[in-house]
Amino acid sequence: MTSSENNSYGALAGVYDHIMWTVPHSAWLSRIERDLRDRRKRPRSVFDIACGTGLGTEILFSRGYSPVYGADLSPEMISVARNKANTAGSAITYFVQNAEVTSLPDGLTVDLVTCLFDALNYVTTLDGLYRVFTSVAQTLNVGGVFAFDLNAPYALRQGLFNQEDAIGNIRHVWKATWDEESRLCTVNMDFWRTHPDGSEDVFSEQHVQRAHTKDEVRDGLRNAGFHEILFWGNYADKAPNSKSDRWLVTAVLKEKPE
Repeated sequence: MTSSENNSYGALAGVYDHIMWTVPHSAWLSRIERDLRDRRKRPRSVFDIACGTGLGTEILFSRGYSPVYGADLSPEMISVARNKANTAGSAITYFVQNAEVTSLPDGLTVDLVTCLFDALNYVTTLDGLYRVFTSVAQTLNVGGVFAFDLNAPYALRQGLFNQEDAIGNIRHVWKATWDEESRLCTVNMDFWRTHPDGSEDVFSEQHVQRAHTKDEVRDGLRNAGFHEILFWGNYADKAPNSKSDRWLVTAVLKEKPE
């Protein structure tokens, strides 16, 4: 996750993997890897920012990337990620860190930075988004690739987050409110977790996402030293259209920002 005072991901960390098991991280990473092959890039080291509980980070490690790093603003999410890595024996180094000030110890840099599952929509100011891009550029090797996805404005306008579902012993109801002027989508999330003895935990979180525009993203990446910027609509092979609900963006670092 990224920075926003309303986006704690604290209570949610304990059930996150349970309710997100259908999210196609593996397919998303395969699409990114196809883009890397098309660019004739062969990255080895990778930094997965706003990694949550490490769902995508673990897949990257399983595919042979090394070293692998992951960072998230939520200590609770990172605690879950570390526990999973320890159990699986995955040599992944995790940090608690804000994506707007991304960095690795001792000035280390990597070949690839990833940021999956609309994490950058949680950066709710344009200045904040540009700080992420600049921080990522400082963390990448020149010639390295930054790959991330975003909820497109269409998705947030159309109420993507309005949903109700039950998965196993966890039920959730999410209600979204869209503000056209600010392009902010506020989502009130209520969860019910039923235990074997019939008792129930109830908790709520409020999340806020911003609908960034393609021009904002492109300009911010260029100002941070990136070029060869590509947008894919819904992870397919075509550019986004007006009804794409998700964008995949890949860019190559041409030069370090000053």
